[in-house]
This record gives sequence, C-alpha cells and structure tokens, in this order.
Amino acid sequence: MLATDRIPSCMPGSKAIARCARSAASALAVLLALGGCSTGASAPVTQAAMTPPAVRSPGPCGTDRVDPVRLEAIAAPRTLPPRRAASREQPLAPFYDALAQLERRQAGEPVSIVILGDSHMAGHVFAGRLRERLQARFGSGGPGAMPGRAQHRAYRNPLAEVQQTGTWNGVNSLRPATPGPFGLSLYRLRAEESGAALLATATEPSGLERLAASVVRLPDGGHLRVSANGCTLGTVATAGPGGAVGLVADLPRGTTEVTVEAVDGPVELIGWRLTRGRGLVVENHGVNGAQLAMLAHLDPEIFAAELRQRDPALVVLAFGTNEAFTTDLAEGRYRALIAERVAALRQAVPRAAILIVGPPDSAVASRPAPARGRRPPPGCRWKEPPSLAAAKAALRQSAADLGVAYWDWSRLTRGPCGVDAMTRRDPPLAQADHVHFTAEGYAQAAEQFARFLIDGYARRRKTS
Repeated sequence: MLATDRIPSCMPGSKAIARCARSAASALAVLLALGGCSTGASAPVTQAAMTPPAVRSPGPCGTDRVDPVRLEAIAAPRTLPPRRAASREQPLAPFYDALAQLERRQAGEPVSIVILGDSHMAGHVFAGRLRERLQARFGSGGPGAMPGRAQHRAYRNPLAEVQQTGTWNGVNSLRPATPGPFGLSLYRLRAEESGAALLATATEPSGLERLAASVVRLPDGGHLRVSANGCTLGTVATAGPGGAVGLVADLPRGTTEVTVEAVDGPVELIGWRLTRGRGLVVENHGVNGAQLAMLAHLDPEIFAAELRQRDPALVVLAFGTNEAFTTDLAEGRYRALIAERVAALRQAVPRAAILIVGPPDSAVASRPAPARGRRPPPGCRWKEPPSLAAAKAALRQSAADLGVAYWDWSRLTRGPCGVDAMTRRDPPLAQADHVHFTAEGYAQAAEQFARFLIDGYARRRKTS
C-alpha cells in the first residue's frame, strides 16, 4: 500500500466531511513526520525527526530564573534541616551535627563558620589555613565573605581574587562615632560615581553559584548591576527610606567572574559573599584594634538578619588582645559584656554552636633593650600587658558559666617570654611587636585550632 493510501478521501456531499477533514489532516501530519511518500515500506525516521527542540533557559545568561538578580529580605524564610541543640556537656553538638550532614550529603546549602574578632582574625592567614584544612576534609562551599576594599593588605580571601575600579570609600565599625549602619562584615563601602565596580574571580575550578549582598537603602540611592562572566544578569534600584535590604543573584553554571557595579547615584554595601552548592564556608570578620565592645556599634537588626541568612553551625568570638593593653579592665564588667554578646548571638541564631577563643599571649618590655654591642643581662625582659590576665580569666570563666566551647590560644605561646622566644625562631613565629604573629605563626595556630575541631568531631562520631 502506498503512503498516500493512508489518507482518507473526503467526497463532496459527505455528511461527515468535517470529521473526515480532521482525519485527513492527522494522517498528513503522520506522513510528513515519516519523511514523505515512498513506493514501498515507510521511509526510515531520521535522527533529526526524533531530536526534541532545544529548551531555552527562561532567564538571562543561561540562568533558570527570569529574575536572577533581585532584592529581598536579608534573611528570607527558608526550610532548614534539623540540627542538634547545644548543651553544657556538648557545646559544639550543632556544629558536629552539621558536619555529619555534610558527610552524608544531606546538607542542601553550605555549612558556615563565622569568626568575629580583632586583628588576629582580620588577616587572611589564620582564617585561610583553617578554611584550607576544614574544606579539605568536608568540601568547599566557596569563598564566603569578600573583602570590603581590594587595597586592604591584610584582608583577602584566597578562594576569590578581588579587583576594584572607580572610587569606593570604606569605613569600619571600630569607633562608636562613625556613622552606620554596620552589619556582620564590620565595614561599609560607598560608591559615588557610575562605573565603580567590584570584580571577584574564583580561584577554584568549581566556580560560583550565588551572590548575596547587604545594601543600604539611601533616599537618593542609585542602581547596582550584577554580571557573571561578562554577561549582565540584571540591575536593581537601591533607593529607599533607610535600613538595609538583601541583594541576591543566582549565577549561571560555570560562573568564575562576578561583577557588582554602581550604575548611577550613590550606592552602599555593608557586605557581600559568594558561595556554591554544599560544602564548608569559613568567614572571618575582624578589625584591627577591635575589642568585644565593638559589636555594640553594629545595627542589631541587620547583624542578626545577616547571621540568620548564613545559619552558621559555629560562631567564634576571638577578642581579648586589645583589652589586655587597657589599664582599667574590670573582670566583672567584662564578664557581663561577654554574657550580653553571647545572649545576642543565641537569640539571633539559636541553632549555632558558640566558641570563645582565649587570646594568645602578648608582651611588653619590662626593662629597656641593651645598647648595641652590649650583652643583655640574663633572664627575660618581657612581661604580659596589664590586663591580659583579667581578660583571659573572664573569657575562660564566661565560657564555662555560659556553656559555650573554649579554645585557649595561649597554650601555644606560653607566656610573654614564650612570645619573645617565638620572635627569635628560624623562621620567626612572632613579630617584633610581641603582639602579632608571622604568617608561619598564624598558620601553625590555625593548624592546632583545626585539629581541635576535627578531633572533637571524630570523638563525637564514635560516641553517637
């Protein structure tokens, strides 16, 4: 039978001509799909006829959303996996539970560690080595928080290189008189001119999947444009009556470069972070000269919202070094301040474990250095700062009283004379100011802290 024999004939006058016409049309469609007429067996179906049409992504640059760049509440509601609560006996239980979920591939988003502290934590070496060790064990969730200014020599993230174009004016939250608002990042970044941009380039081949930023709503605020690998994802207006709002960008697969650009008018950022999939994220937020009291300079609502956005499994407080150099530190008042800060963290992120780092030793000279060419007298000429003992005692006792974890950095430095000995090691582990450490000194301390966390997790797994 010829292929054309399959098409019914619709004769004039037929009472079912309409139904017949529909049957003819259907048969013709089948015939065309089979490749036309033949004089024998039906023509073979070609591969082209079987291939479905390409599905176009609904959003720009190959994204899955029509609005990959949008403004929303900083801590938008979302469903989170359950996590064990902390207790006095197991203060790090929420953190260990989150790590176990990572290993079982039950975590749908990155597990975050948030570190707040002074200059020891403002630099990249301690946090960078900690990030390296923990991500090697549990996987990388991306770089996390990004620096406020590319020129900040001490604060850079090794998982993403940041470049800056145009003028961005930055201030931090160290002084209470500095106008805010400030959030978790402890800085505020303002661009006045159109074209000022921040460019982050991922150093990991896995790339980036999500940008989240906190934007100040200014009455005369301009627009922010977000691009991925040079392709514009979208532009949002930042003008508003005040406060802060979240900027979120879902990045297309394979993104290795993200640009945030001021389009017109002033724009202000108080933090931005880059993440991907599941894995561990370690964020360090520190300011040179900071004391624990500095956290009172932050906007409490913004600070709490940014913490909730991250849903950290662990929050680390690392202060005490600058308090040690004050002459009027009252241990009782300091313990009350610690309790206040821990209570605020628990209210903001009740699912998080909290850990206090006892400060490392530092030293001041107890007698002048010998003149050049003169042999120094025997013994150590260094003593601890005036309030270091009180700061250490308050932090240690507060951790015990409040039921939070504690890690004692001074066990590695062993007093003021130990710090002095670290300056004379080869290579040196402490700087000549007897307060800060060299890159090797910070790296060794971070190794010990990472071991403390990983060993604790291993013990918890054996007993759970």
